[in-house]
Amino acid sequence: MLRCFALIALLLWPVNVTGRNLEAAPQRRDAHLSERTKQEARAVLISVLRDDRIEPTPCRFQVRWSSRPVAVDLAQAYLGSRIYADLVAPDIGLGPGDLIDSKGAMRGSFCNDLEASALWKQLQDDFRSGANPGARDIYDGKPNGPPRLRFERTEITLPVFDRRFTTAAVVVSFHQVMLWRTEIEGAHTRPQLFDAAGYLRRARPEGAGYTYIYRKRAGRWARVHQYQDWTLH
Repeated sequence: MLRCFALIALLLWPVNVTGRNLEAAPQRRDAHLSERTKQEARAVLISVLRDDRIEPTPCRFQVRWSSRPVAVDLAQAYLGSRIYADLVAPDIGLGPGDLIDSKGAMRGSFCNDLEASALWKQLQDDFRSGANPGARDIYDGKPNGPPRLRFERTEITLPVFDRRFTTAAVVVSFHQVMLWRTEIEGAHTRPQLFDAAGYLRRARPEGAGYTYIYRKRAGRWARVHQYQDWTLH
């Protein structure tokens, strides 16, 4: 009887091991795919910041991923998508700051809308009071034009990749508001635009959105196409 149980155990043992291996195989593949996605997404995002010369100023980046999708025609043309639908990247459990700023050196550059609004209000107050002189254009080495205040925000999506991780699409939205001061004499002629001190009564919003296409060449992500999705003036 003992021999019979031993024989049965020996016969079943390889089957059980094989079954566990078969169950573990998809998990290992998923873990590898997730890690690959994080690595390549980080590289693409760093390339976007480099190509657009985006400076990590306070509250520059939205703390969450943008929900704007990659348009269906671009997804089919560049990513090999076979479905007639816009595409968004799957959730990987990380936000923009986790990938762009993995070392935590510029955490102040990532904030939500409420924090951004509070900062913009403080900047305006400082500008109007004279505590912040603002910036001016430089022409022939000298300041030129009226002093102005600019606040920039950038929203970005988690990149969407093709199956081989050789092409990526990422949607980036740029927002800025501007406030400037004109000469007192000019302000008096346009009181609907400027207050008595010459400051613009309402900040002027501007923006634009793009879908960038990147290809991996010799281990480096390079922008090969870009498409404008929207503008605001």
